[in-house]
Amino acid sequence: MKKQLTLALVLATTLTFTACEEKKKQDGTTATEPAAAETQEATQEVVAEVAEKSAEKPSGDFKTVKIGEQVWMAENLNYAAKGSKCGGTNLMESEESFYLLEDENTENCDKYGRLYNWATAMALPSDCNDKSCASQISEKHRGICPSGWHIPSNADWNVLMKFVDPSCSDNSDCAGAGTKLKTTSGWEKTFFEGKSGNGTDDYGFAALPGGEGYSGGDFRSVGNSATWWSASEGSSAVFYTYIRSMSNLDGKVRWSESPRIHFFSVRCIQN
Repeated sequence: MKKQLTLALVLATTLTFTACEEKKKQDGTTATEPAAAETQEATQEVVAEVAEKSAEKPSGDFKTVKIGEQVWMAENLNYAAKGSKCGGTNLMESEESFYLLEDENTENCDKYGRLYNWATAMALPSDCNDKSCASQISEKHRGICPSGWHIPSNADWNVLMKFVDPSCSDNSDCAGAGTKLKTTSGWEKTFFEGKSGNGTDDYGFAALPGGEGYSGGDFRSVGNSATWWSASEGSSAVFYTYIRSMSNLDGKVRWSESPRIHFFSVRCIQN
């Protein structure tokens, strides 16, 4: 984070100097105070936003599990970062087929952890949900994880998949890994067949179906699916990021990309 703040301050200095030089070229005078002030103000806003998200980080007790050479959290992150949400109000009885996201819902938070858009999970400025911020992403990017932990990269997820199911390949769906990583209870049965959606939890990863949220405020699929962010920007668009997901329909772990404005779970991995 110190590196990010330093980069932002360097950017402010560089832009101010450039503005001065341009003004000199145009009329042979020194750049006016307002131009420099505007640049400094804009940069300070970015720095303040990043600092606000990173000032408080989760700490304390949480479950962990070693799988191969990796150490993962054995539960979803439940850190109340600004902008995070929990699945909340049930609207099924009011002729709506979904739930709403809420700022606070202890029951859902305690069971499934909180949901985060990508920029919040990464502790980056909110406009990183709409553009590439590759220059601000470190190799083991802490984001909102506790000290000594980081948001798993796409490569970290690949390692996990191939350890759990050696037949799996990088950057692809993994047919058998989901069953081995899901909890033995808590997943809904399939709607038509009534088939169990639970897994065997062979490694203690304890994947629970925390659902997913959308920018419009609706919250879906609790009990049926789970999706986790990676720290790696996607390739199909500048505002996409690689994710992993599971469903009660089968034993797969799916590899795909998603817009960053959605709300998904976070699993931290140890440095």
